[in-house]
Amino acid sequence: PPVRDALALVASWRIGRVERVRIDFQRPATPEILGWRGDPARSGGGVLMDGGLPACDLARRFLGDVVAAHGSVQQHPDFAPGCESEAYACFRDHDRAVAEVRACWENTAPSRYSLEVQGTQGHLTLDMNRWRLSGALDSGRIVFQPYLAERMTERFFRNRHGCAQSFVHEVQAFVSTIKGRRLGRDEASGWDGSRVLEMIDAVYRSDRTGDEVVVHSAPVRRLGVARQSVATRRRVA
Repeated sequence: PPVRDALALVASWRIGRVERVRIDFQRPATPEILGWRGDPARSGGGVLMDGGLPACDLARRFLGDVVAAHGSVQQHPDFAPGCESEAYACFRDHDRAVAEVRACWENTAPSRYSLEVQGTQGHLTLDMNRWRLSGALDSGRIVFQPYLAERMTERFFRNRHGCAQSFVHEVQAFVSTIKGRRLGRDEASGWDGSRVLEMIDAVYRSDRTGDEVVVHSAPVRRLGVARQSVATRRRVA
């Protein structure tokens, strides 16, 4: 819910032009993670291929398509080679607005997933752990939404059906979404997934070279929600 409403506010230009996005993902390194990440035969990547995937996707949602990336990763001594435990990435778009992504597995720290969007006329802060949206709009209005009803509904469903049934409903919703109709603008496609993987690959290459790495332009440029709204109004006019 906070992501949904924040995207709507940005699309309606309520905080002006997006200049900076900051995403912070932190997850405890549980024994399960330490166990299978230490097995080269099972490891499929480090923290960027875990929490970094949705974080980079959110960066694109708010900032727009990126053209360059700069970043670094740190290897955990207990993980298999190539499985980083901490990563920092800075992405740049066509207008030189930036999105920073920090992701890490930490042994002692609690889970944290936050997002900040800074615009020319306002700002938004999202706490994904607690489902909370706050900030200030261009009109001077203060935004604070704790989503109490939505959180209670989610907690009730989880307690009643458990994670297994939640996953079944998620798969059913995915199938019904893509079957027999075109995807809407707010729905992710395989194209979006490919772009996110290109962003993460650019971070890995930047870590090896120490330089900014160009992310090849997409065949069809996709703008951030705010820029897409303005572009649409211009075409209509």
